[in-house]
Amino acid sequence: MRKLVYISEITNKRQIVSPSGEVATRIEAVQINHGWWCVSAMNNFQVGDKAVYFEIDSFIPDEERFGLDPAKTISYVYEASERTGWRIRTARMMGQYSQGYALPLHVLGVDGKVGDDLTADLGIVKWEPPLPTGSMNVKGYIPGVVVKTDQPRIENLALDIGNIVDKMYEQTIKLDGRSVSVIKMNDSTDVAGRNWVYKDCGANTEWNTIHTQKIDTALANYKGDIVLQGELIGPGIHGNHEKIKGHQFVIFEVQDLATRRKLNADERQEIIDWLRSQGAIIFTPPAKKVWIGETENPNADINIIVDKNDIGGTIAEILKHSDGPSMYNQANREGVVYKSYDDPNLSFKAISAWYLAKYGDR
Repeated sequence: MRKLVYISEITNKRQIVSPSGEVATRIEAVQINHGWWCVSAMNNFQVGDKAVYFEIDSFIPDEERFGLDPAKTISYVYEASERTGWRIRTARMMGQYSQGYALPLHVLGVDGKVGDDLTADLGIVKWEPPLPTGSMNVKGYIPGVVVKTDQPRIENLALDIGNIVDKMYEQTIKLDGRSVSVIKMNDSTDVAGRNWVYKDCGANTEWNTIHTQKIDTALANYKGDIVLQGELIGPGIHGNHEKIKGHQFVIFEVQDLATRRKLNADERQEIIDWLRSQGAIIFTPPAKKVWIGETENPNADINIIVDKNDIGGTIAEILKHSDGPSMYNQANREGVVYKSYDDPNLSFKAISAWYLAKYGDR
């Protein structure tokens, strides 16, 4: 289960002043582990206090102890069970963006050290967009062996900054699309979204795109069990952020189901080259070699120089590189993803401030 709720430290706080100059008297902004800023009730916290922090897209059960407005609960079906509660989402109050939700430990009657995971203890699950109705026919749940591509945001890695510095990363553009997995397993191919496997019914955009790019035909010749993961972009998907004609499945991850592991950059490229040799049309996001470290690395395309003892400064420096052109039409991108060349399981994303301001609710 993804770590959605955990004990954090309030590392900074500041007054909220609206764009018109009005000074907030009942709320203030507090910073979580040198990363996210949340709006909280005035004097709920002092710098150095511990807090229970709920990440964006946490689904909180309808219980009075969480202190949320009972008039704003929603229904959500999770693993075939309907629940009532609140989805934590990006909010803006008097011009201040609030990325998550924070409560004092005593409110929930918990204690522990910074970093302790409270997700299961508090009954929190991850909110996922519901399956669109009418356009897709569901075949079943996505197989449990398929690992979802859920990179943490750099703001959530404040406690692990020392582990991500002085490493070389593959930096790729994060596309604003729909998550798709193409699963070759037991000599058959399935196409899935984040949670559901779809029927090849002729009216499914995901399947139609895979057919057009001849990926299913190529995979029929592959000896083994594998998953291709990426983003489906094009008309009708998040406003077609890339402004392209037609749809494209852009591959950014490959999993080997036999060994239950993500392939590294070189291994992934071997699969991409093989698929192309079989006649498949393959799109991949632009990639650069990026060094995040305290001194420059001459082998990098980009050097991000940081001081790992300055957690907030390190996060800020990495976030500077999230803004920029996207894959097509010089559109502003959603952000970038970093994957370690040494360890494919070490990855994180940096989301553009521009994107969060405009589309933070997606």
